[in-house]
Amino acid sequence: MRNFSNQAMTPLKRIDVDLRASGLESLRQAEVLFEYDQRSSEEHYRNALRNLSEAFLEDRRGNRDLFVVCHRIGSIIEQFFGCHLEFSKASRSYSSTCPIGALHSRLGLSIGAFSESECSICGAGDFECDHVPGEKYEGQRCQRKITNMQLDHVALTPNPDFAYTFMMNVPISLKEMEAQVGQSLSGTEPIVSTHCRDCYGRWESRAEDLDPSLWAPIDPKSKDL
Repeated sequence: MRNFSNQAMTPLKRIDVDLRASGLESLRQAEVLFEYDQRSSEEHYRNALRNLSEAFLEDRRGNRDLFVVCHRIGSIIEQFFGCHLEFSKASRSYSSTCPIGALHSRLGLSIGAFSESECSICGAGDFECDHVPGEKYEGQRCQRKITNMQLDHVALTPNPDFAYTFMMNVPISLKEMEAQVGQSLSGTEPIVSTHCRDCYGRWESRAEDLDPSLWAPIDPKSKDL
């Protein structure tokens, strides 16, 4: 098995450094444990995939190498542990919790809302006191209590404020899955993803994966949204 965890770390924003460092450490642990404790190894591989996928989404160019690393981790998970889709009886649809799809997604989620809160220590409004949420004062932990919240909008956008929102769980209806596999399904059959095995991402990233400005405009009337 090829070891690809010793990638050079580039200067990144603090959140990206944390995600990258944590993900690469999980990958190292997964590789060390693979021959001795596959259950723990699988857990580390999946943690690595989550953190490194988010690190890529936060800084596509700075973390461009992670596009390939994530797909190769995904191919290991598919081969040795299985990337199973979950079936919901309520919606009669399949879904995947794997973050790999987000690396190819062109839409994230944007939520606009307004909120007001007060300090649990002194009752002051937002930014009106020196108490820090999470800190203790004379044995009492400070918290911000929401007193008013109003939702403004929920939108799908190629430019979300938080890149991790590209990691949306998009369901596949039972009929769509039956068309893909070419047989009738009851929902009890094990359905697995083979995306990473077949995707070009195991070997390279493309310009449009690194530069969202190259994405085609989204047609709001498109049935693919």
